[in-house]
Amino acid sequence: MQMQRMKHVTSVILRDSLRTEAAKQRALADDMRDRQDQLRRDIVILNMMINRAEQQMVEQRKRYEDEIQKRNDRYEL
Repeated sequence: MQMQRMKHVTSVILRDSLRTEAAKQRALADDMRDRQDQLRRDIVILNMMINRAEQQMVEQRKRYEDEIQKRNDRYEL
């Protein structure tokens, strides 16, 4: 009888230990998923910033070329 009780207690302790470890692993996986989602959001924001900067560069280049053309047109007269 005492041997069965010891086996049962050992089984309960092992089960609780496994549940605790599984909960830790789930929490770790959730944290990693949250971190990955945040990194994705950061990448989207950075891409938007880069695209905006590139667009501004294109617009500035166009204004520069227009001004150069105006200057050249003045000297052609």
